[in-house]
Amino acid sequence: MLLGLIACERQLNIDLPEFDPKLVVNSEFAPGKPMTFYLSESVQILDEPQLRSGIYSGRIIILEDSAVVFDKMTAIDSGFLYTTIVPKYGKHYEAFFDIDDYPLTVAEDIVPGEAPEFEITSFIPLGDRYQVNFNIKDLPNEQNYLIQAFLIGKKVNGTDTTLEERPVGFSSNDKVFLTNIYSFNSNNRFALFSDKVFSNSSREISINIKRTAGTEPGFFPEKVVLQISSLSASYFNYIVEITENNHVYGGPLSSASYDAGNIKNGLGIFGAYTYLTDTVSIR
Repeated sequence: MLLGLIACERQLNIDLPEFDPKLVVNSEFAPGKPMTFYLSESVQILDEPQLRSGIYSGRIIILEDSAVVFDKMTAIDSGFLYTTIVPKYGKHYEAFFDIDDYPLTVAEDIVPGEAPEFEITSFIPLGDRYQVNFNIKDLPNEQNYLIQAFLIGKKVNGTDTTLEERPVGFSSNDKVFLTNIYSFNSNNRFALFSDKVFSNSSREISINIKRTAGTEPGFFPEKVVLQISSLSASYFNYIVEITENNHVYGGPLSSASYDAGNIKNGLGIFGAYTYLTDTVSIR
């Protein structure tokens, strides 16, 4: 009976809705870094995503607090657009993409007014892990944060030695992190939290990094770097929605009409953030 069930097949005809490809715009920008864009095209739900090898062409306009800071007819090879625009704290940015046969695609976001305030307070070796403690001082207004960890060390390859920085996974039992995401990513390379539980005050937070994390033969870590970013509401919500859709609600195919982000007439994210880093020596 079991073999008979395994051998049975039934062909189902599924009528998919008419599909119109959309322009996908991805840009994550912060003060101190020139604004960069990556353009691509959406695919139908069961198709295999592919990098577009052709050239996009059209007009791109970028506004800073309603003033034009970029207006150019351009051809964009392999999807990448590099600008010399360096975002500023607290500024409102809008981007308009009149590209090929796509409808006019519009994106906007506001850069947070300040960088996060935090410092590493202690670094404690504990058996098979390192415990990194840091104190974060909350900023005015509602804040949404993202934390990442990196290892800096020497990479030895034959007679050559280079200094490298590598992202590293970490875990934490601190209740400040979003548990609906973090419980599915117990050794993730980022974590999200808001200031709702320590608004307008300071909080001591601990994370754990495995001693073996991010290491390989020939790489000798010397420092741990923590980066905390203050995300715009649009950027924070986008990461939450994407992460929940991938890890909590059944995976990326759980909704055929899923549409996160802040791109009008398109897909993707135009996400603003500010950031600060602090470093501690391992040895």
